[in-house]
Amino acid sequence: DTASYLSNLSGVNVSLATGLASGGDASGDRLISIENVWGSNFADQVVGNDGANILIGFDGNDTLQGGAGADTLMGGAGADIIDGGAGIDVASYYSSSAGVSVNLASGLMQGGDAQGDVLTGIEQVIGSGWADTITGDASDNVLSGEGGDDVINGGDGNDTLFGGEGSDTLFGGEGGDLIYGGTGADVINGGNGLNTVVYLDSTQGVAVNLASGQGHGGDAEGDTLSSIAGVNGSMFADTLTGSSGSDWLWGFDGNDTLTGGAGSDSLSGGNGSDVAVFSGSATAATITKAGDSWTVNSGADGIDTVTSIEELRFTDRSVWLDGRNNTVVATNDRVTTTKGQSITLALSTLLANDRDFDGDIMHVTAVQATQGGSVVLDGLGNVIFTPAAGFSGMAGFSYTVDDGRGGVATASVEVVVQGGTNVAPVATNSMAFVQTPGIISGKLTAQDADNARSDLSFSMATGAAHGTVVVNPNGTFTYTANTGYSGEDSFTYRVADPSGLDSTARVDVRVSALAGYNQISRVNQYSSNQQQLPSIAGFSNGDYVVTWTSLYQDGSNYGVYARRYDAGGNPLADEFLLNQTTDLDQANSSVTVLADGSFLVAWNSNHISANSWDIYARHFNRDGSPQSGEFRVNTNVINEQSTPAVSKLADGGFVVTWQSDGQDGSSYGVYGQRYNALGVSQGAEFRLNQFTSSIQGDSQVIGLKNGGFVAVWASDSQDSSYYGVYGRIYDANGMPIGSEFCINERTQYSQWQPAVAATDDGGFAVAWQDNYAMYGLGFDISARHFTANGTPTGVTRYPNLTA
Repeated sequence: DTASYLSNLSGVNVSLATGLASGGDASGDRLISIENVWGSNFADQVVGNDGANILIGFDGNDTLQGGAGADTLMGGAGADIIDGGAGIDVASYYSSSAGVSVNLASGLMQGGDAQGDVLTGIEQVIGSGWADTITGDASDNVLSGEGGDDVINGGDGNDTLFGGEGSDTLFGGEGGDLIYGGTGADVINGGNGLNTVVYLDSTQGVAVNLASGQGHGGDAEGDTLSSIAGVNGSMFADTLTGSSGSDWLWGFDGNDTLTGGAGSDSLSGGNGSDVAVFSGSATAATITKAGDSWTVNSGADGIDTVTSIEELRFTDRSVWLDGRNNTVVATNDRVTTTKGQSITLALSTLLANDRDFDGDIMHVTAVQATQGGSVVLDGLGNVIFTPAAGFSGMAGFSYTVDDGRGGVATASVEVVVQGGTNVAPVATNSMAFVQTPGIISGKLTAQDADNARSDLSFSMATGAAHGTVVVNPNGTFTYTANTGYSGEDSFTYRVADPSGLDSTARVDVRVSALAGYNQISRVNQYSSNQQQLPSIAGFSNGDYVVTWTSLYQDGSNYGVYARRYDAGGNPLADEFLLNQTTDLDQANSSVTVLADGSFLVAWNSNHISANSWDIYARHFNRDGSPQSGEFRVNTNVINEQSTPAVSKLADGGFVVTWQSDGQDGSSYGVYGQRYNALGVSQGAEFRLNQFTSSIQGDSQVIGLKNGGFVAVWASDSQDSSYYGVYGRIYDANGMPIGSEFCINERTQYSQWQPAVAATDDGGFAVAWQDNYAMYGLGFDISARHFTANGTPTGVTRYPNLTA
């Protein structure tokens, strides 16, 4: 209950401790069972009792004394004396008409309703709706900035800081602090101690990376963080990444992705389907259960404790903790027998290096000989391999292992059949192409009937006349053409087996001063139906890879294929399928070569539903062998995500952009997702376009020399006409540098279908289709160059027009 003297025409003296009141209308009042008092607009004296009181002085130089309870004291305007007394008490300046400066350590109060105030016995402060400066003392303070761009310093003690609305600066000081940044782009520094940043009040998911000190999405948008050891996420889908130290990441509700990084971290997913990401392989990790938690020792990531996590995501596979069956991991073996002698492998021997995380009993269900003999399963589960008559050398077979719950894996066994006459290895002549000045690296070829390639030794036989050659024992080589030379060259190499038998072969090298060979040939080998929508990316030595969409080739509708070529335009291998899932359609691929020489392909897929498209990607080694399984890039799965574009980044990672239907509240918008060199997503997916009316789509993206990237897209009706081309630049941490900007100078009619390329000066150039009609030519091609910060370096060029 509240006793109010706000209408009194003079100051009052009210004591809840004695129940007596005097002064003006309060004279003679007896107060019983009253918890709260509102004073007058004059000088009041108000004393609380042992309960939790709310005492408000309003105008005038008031004296407020709290008592033993947890009190809230609001002096209002005037120079007030505010004494919280015993208990945890709050001084509130919420109603101040200007920002306040409150320092509990020095006792200096300035600005707004705080001007001239004296505070004692106060542990908590509530600021105004304006820009406040609030400093705590040595106790455990709770300091809240409310509205405005506030500066809050917790001082000593284990403090709780609330930034509220606005772009706030929050410093925890000493002790272990809890820091709520609130809305706005906040600067959060935990200070000394083990500090936690909290986003529980965010109305959408957040992406927080303690290693980079950046926040995105929801209340984290634009936040910068330092000296923070823990993150409490939102009640939505969060992406939380730790630093190199020992962190704690709590996802709470939503489908969260938690990456602890180096250090021994504590990861808690909360409700939802949550993922913990590790940089090592599941094969090398040790995973043990301890009560309701799991301990994961993955080497470089330290020893982490995970709780309420459904998926442990490693570089080679995922381990499921939610009761879902984990597939068997089968590992290749090598055994030895003699010519004409069968070998029996007991089940325990064959499965000794195979693993089933769930502890299921593994069974070998099938065997198949690959070369040099025959293989059968006997009735006891043993595997018997019999070399072919008269055979010696390298034989082998494959086997399938099943855990009885649908988990199936296949591995191979090399069988070395000894005896008989040793056969020399056979080196194979080959050809290489290189542009001058240039370097080409490759792998020399050889076959050996009775030895594995790993048992062979390669060396130089004769060097090249017009270049330098290095041949490594494992069969890799590097050829460097002499400066200025172009023409034919060659070298020979020797391959030897462990017994010393050897052979030689020649590598012919064609050194060209031309940028290419002007050879036109069909890329796709499968020529039925339709092959369309090509994408191409080049390797540093002049090799390149082409990807495209092919109809009905993968056994369903559209599939995505690739083929690799050397610098001379010669195919290095046959075409191969990129997508693992073949249901319905996989189409519209985009490819980029990464910094380590591997390549990444992204494409559309509607295999989940014919009415919904997602963006999938897969990482491949330079030789075309898969480095990962296919994975979904987009987080939002509502409606359609389509037309992906992918580019490498200078740090070895990559970025994917695409258009998403309805996600930005209108029609199509442009979204992106960054990944590091390990293929781990960095933060949540993010929207690139700020203008959200109508359609923004058909995006293209390119990495820049400074480690950042630029994306461009077509936007409908934004430049006051039809379509225009817009762009936005991001730094190496994925933070936008300024706002989106218009690329095209001419705005009449439509400018669309942009393409973008990085330039050697660190900037970038954009070209697009221009429907400007003053020349009467229908469609023109326009182009414009920009510096790395988005400053145009000249006028728009129209390369298809002549004077």
